[in-house]
Amino acid sequence: GADLSFANLSNASAVGADFTGANLTAALLADTDARQADFTGATLRGARLDGANFAGADLDGADLTAAS
Repeated sequence: GADLSFANLSNASAVGADFTGANLTAALLADTDARQADFTGATLRGARLDGANFAGADLDGADLTAAS
């Protein structure tokens, strides 16, 4: 997957996006629209998720350790 660690994706439209296996460590996803996105096996350790919409998203096997 892509290395998006520390990326600022706040307020982004990521509807249906494929983040399979992506490294999103410490990424900023505040208020991101991630409906129906695929985060299978992605690493979101320490990511900021305030106000993000994950409705219908696939988080199977995703690492959300310390995400808030």
